[in-house]
Amino acid sequence: MKKFISLALFFISVSVFSQIKGKVISIKDGDTVVVLLAGNTQQTLRLAEVDCPESSQAFGKNAKAYTGSQVFGKTVTFYTVGKDRYGRSVAGVFYDNDKYLSREIVKAGFGWWYFKASKNTELQKLQDEAKQKKLGLWADRNPVSPWDFRKAKNKKKTTPAKSKSTGAKAVK
Repeated sequence: MKKFISLALFFISVSVFSQIKGKVISIKDGDTVVVLLAGNTQQTLRLAEVDCPESSQAFGKNAKAYTGSQVFGKTVTFYTVGKDRYGRSVAGVFYDNDKYLSREIVKAGFGWWYFKASKNTELQKLQDEAKQKKLGLWADRNPVSPWDFRKAKNKKKTTPAKSKSTGAKAVK
């Protein structure tokens, strides 16, 4: 029985933590890429431990361009750590002799360390260094984190407009 349990745990750990290779065929934004796997299947990967500016946000296009310059067209190795609320695989992505993509993005100043989902304090240190050197988005006088940007954008969508004449809420 112990052998059976040990064997089962081994196969579970191998399948959960196995590394997969794929070619990056699309960059959706600074922290989301699409890879082509064996069998011509595509998988969308949300990068683990980093949150880049939204496409419509300051430095969003820069973050996408930076990510593309690092991995577009390259074969990468990744391991999934879970799924996000949109069903995308959250993954650690490695390229060019084991460079960790999330680390490189934070180091270059094109993304925030996503501390809500990461315990990797090295990324905090790299973020602080990028901030001090005013790299990437840290050149902005008042950079807004993507989570604050999304929150403000959602708040605008849900706040009812007021009528100019009476101050009453408009009906949509």
